[in-house]
Amino acid sequence: MGERSGFLDIALITFYSWFHACATLGNFCIEAEFPKLNSWAKTFMQEESVFKSLADQKKVYEFILEIRKKMGGKPSKIRMIKYLQLIITRNHMCSRTKFRIRN
Repeated sequence: MGERSGFLDIALITFYSWFHACATLGNFCIEAEFPKLNSWAKTFMQEESVFKSLADQKKVYEFILEIRKKMGGKPSKIRMIKYLQLIITRNHMCSRTKFRIRN
């Protein structure tokens, strides 16, 4: 996050509610696996409007447990890490792309 919040900050922060569930179910530590993403998210969450607008991490975790119970599946650590890597990669690619309007 730079001095001001941008479109990509807003798009990516919506996934913050899922971080706790991914880390818990995937049996890994977000801080250790993705330190820059974690520090960015914590900084961005200090804005009151962002904090109030996102879903509670514990409720998202409980929701995933319910879905998992119904589906009978258990996500692996590798699957959870790959999911977060996909989010980071997409954010990185979008921030490097110049969007142009073509005629």
